[in-house]
Amino acid sequence: MELPRVSGFSSDSQPYELTARAATQDLTKPDILELRDISGMVKLKDGQRVTIKSINGVYDTKGEVLRLNDDITLNSTSGYEAHLSEATVNTASSNIVSESPVEVKLPNKGLIKANRLEVMENGALILFGGGVETTLDQVSKTRHLALLPRKFWFSPRLPILRCRGRSTAKRANQADRGSRAM
Repeated sequence: MELPRVSGFSSDSQPYELTARAATQDLTKPDILELRDISGMVKLKDGQRVTIKSINGVYDTKGEVLRLNDDITLNSTSGYEAHLSEATVNTASSNIVSESPVEVKLPNKGLIKANRLEVMENGALILFGGGVETTLDQVSKTRHLALLPRKFWFSPRLPILRCRGRSTAKRANQADRGSRAM
C-alpha cells in the first residue's frame, strides 16, 4: 500500500495523524501494518504540536499502538528535539515510551541524555531514567528553566527525573539563585 494515512483522536480528544511512504500488511494479521518513512503529528492539550519521524515502524490498528525503530526524531513547537533509536507510541493516550538511550535537546541549548524516556499525560509529565545526564548552557540557564516543566523528581533509589507542567520565570530565577548558593 502506498502513502497510507491514519488519523484519529486521543482519549482526551486531541487529534493525531500518521502517514507513511509505504505499508505492507500480512493477510493473516490484518490489524498489523509495517510502515516505511513514517511521519506523525500529535496535538497536546496546551495547543503545542509534536511531530514524529522514523524510518520504520509497525502499527497495530486494533491496539492503537505504533512501535517505531531506526532514527526516530520528535520535535515540539516549543523547541524541544528528541532523538531515539526505538519508541512505542500509544496513539489513544498520546503516551510515548523508549527503553533505549535518548537525547533531548532543550530550547536555549540545554541537553538531557538518558537510557529511558516516558512521556505521559499528553506531554504534561516526562520521565527520564537510567543514568540521566543534564547539561544547561550557563548563559541561557535562567531563560531555559522558565521553559522547563514545573516539577522535577529525582530519587537515588529510582534513577528517574520527572517533569510536570510548565515553570514560571519567577520560579526559574529562584531555582537559578538556589543552584548558585550550593
